[in-house]
Amino acid sequence: MKKIILLVVVLCSTFFATADNLEIKNIWARAAEADKSTAVYMEITNSGSQDYEVIGIESDIAKMTMLHKTVIENGVSQMVHIDHLVVPANETIKLEPKGLHIMLIGLKKDLKIDDSFEVKLLLKGHDSKVVTVFVKNN
Repeated sequence: MKKIILLVVVLCSTFFATADNLEIKNIWARAAEADKSTAVYMEITNSGSQDYEVIGIESDIAKMTMLHKTVIENGVSQMVHIDHLVVPANETIKLEPKGLHIMLIGLKKDLKIDDSFEVKLLLKGHDSKVVTVFVKNN
């Protein structure tokens, strides 16, 4: 029985490693009214030797969360949904206005300046990362 438990623990740790090499900072969102949308911005630094892949976003503050990037086609700027975001080894990815960002669609309450809320980044093959987002007027 002890061998089976040990095997389960080893297998689980193999499938879901920690994401200790990811540093997430400068996390913020713009103020917005309930039922509207806003974006979340941040810097994600991977100081490790392997790539990390963000495969989803979760937050209780909105009805829907999505990864987006802004593209310009024929002189028109538009947001495009992306399925995942790769954070390459030894690089920093910036989620910023007019670029990559997290969309919060259908806010469940007003977000006012100085409010905060949590967002969970789901990582392929690793534990998820929960970060605190601060509402600013940038």
